[in-house]
Amino acid sequence: MQKLKAEQVPYLALKLDKRPPEKSARQYGVDILDLPESPVLCLSQIAAGGLCVLILDQLDAIRWTSQHNRTALKMG
Repeated sequence: MQKLKAEQVPYLALKLDKRPPEKSARQYGVDILDLPESPVLCLSQIAAGGLCVLILDQLDAIRWTSQHNRTALKMG
């Protein structure tokens, strides 16, 4: 993240083990992150067609959640 900051590349880092997504990417952005849309669409708008990076920390939390929770965000 320090390198992205230094190079002024917009990025969004999400730690998925604290508050995993449940319904959809849009609902996750709106309800959990207080964004107007999904994290990906918001980051894309900020980057205005340029390079941007979405960092998904603790991605294994989604895999565990999808196996153990019927309301988990569907992957794939």
